[in-house]
Amino acid sequence: MDNYLFSQGEQPEKTQKPKTLKWHILIVDDDKNIHDVTKLVLEGKEILGRTISCTSAFSSEQAKTLLMSDTNWACVFIDVVMESTHAGLELVNWIRNTLNNHLVRLLIRTGQAGYAPEQEVIEKYDINDYRTKTELTATKLVSCTYGALRGFRDLNTVEKSLKSFRNLIEVSGDLLKIQNINDFACAALDNFLSLMEVESSAIYIMRHENDIFNQSHKILLASSGRFNELKKANQPFPKNVNAIVEEALSSGHSHFSDDYYVACISTSSDSKAVLYIEFDHQPSDFKASIAELFINNIALML
Repeated sequence: MDNYLFSQGEQPEKTQKPKTLKWHILIVDDDKNIHDVTKLVLEGKEILGRTISCTSAFSSEQAKTLLMSDTNWACVFIDVVMESTHAGLELVNWIRNTLNNHLVRLLIRTGQAGYAPEQEVIEKYDINDYRTKTELTATKLVSCTYGALRGFRDLNTVEKSLKSFRNLIEVSGDLLKIQNINDFACAALDNFLSLMEVESSAIYIMRHENDIFNQSHKILLASSGRFNELKKANQPFPKNVNAIVEEALSSGHSHFSDDYYVACISTSSDSKAVLYIEFDHQPSDFKASIAELFINNIALML
């Protein structure tokens, strides 16, 4: 296995800040004024670490087209009476039973409660909130949006955990068949980033402490993203990355920020391992505890 010693040569450092993620909210109503007021209150507002992006649909049919797109809708505000007296409720049934989307939060807003009595609607339809348009002040609109987005976030966390667990079972057998230590580390890193659904560049390094000549050696076991390209071109890593890795190796501490995550563990009495992840987007769902579990288990396997 070749040693990959870090160079202190000049290399442009990453200056672009992580992109801010968005909550996508769909407003379904045939009244343009409702769209304007909702967007005035919510558009661009930051909630739970993401900014809100509002999209308009003026009929249930237009809403269906948008809901079938690749956009990850977090919340849908739905009017009851549009092209028919129950168009909104029929849209709710379509989302839950035909589109089979049980994660998106559905909030009924009606200006004609007589067509959709609250108790009847809540009992018969899989909705997450029911409001009359007259009661939705700006403050209450923001409050119910908070609740909807928090619910969507929590349900997605559970869904991702189940998906990660299923994927982990599938890939574990394949990983254990790999004999080459570098191939194993690369496969483990790739699968870890996939399981965490993180868009990032990453490196996994092991450092052997001072040998009989009082020297230490860093071995690059795995890399991804821009670090993988630097390795292929035999270029040095940026100085700021070297500094972060060295600090982690020296202190033995982990650090988690909007820009990166770094963790260090002792793999034996004379060596340490470091996992460094540089985020392309703000890591709203990143779990540092799982990352530490990963680095511990991979180190043990190695």
